[in-house]
Amino acid sequence: MTVAVANKVSGKGPNYPIAHEIALDTGNNAIDFVAYNKANLLASLPARTTIKFTGSIDSPKPKLHILASGINSYIDKGWTPPG
Repeated sequence: MTVAVANKVSGKGPNYPIAHEIALDTGNNAIDFVAYNKANLLASLPARTTIKFTGSIDSPKPKLHILASGINSYIDKGWTPPG
């Protein structure tokens, strides 16, 4: 899954520093880096690294709300079920 793209880089080679913040899942996260030429016709071989995330996840606890209503006695006596 592509999570970040840098379209233009600044500076003169051979190194071009680029920084992006990405969300990590708990455990091992494999990250591939691929560089393309200016015309997006040629791509480098992927450079892969693995980052292990061991921090806590601050996820809110889910909430379930139910509004239920039931009617078993109708004021309008003329109503009949369809069919």
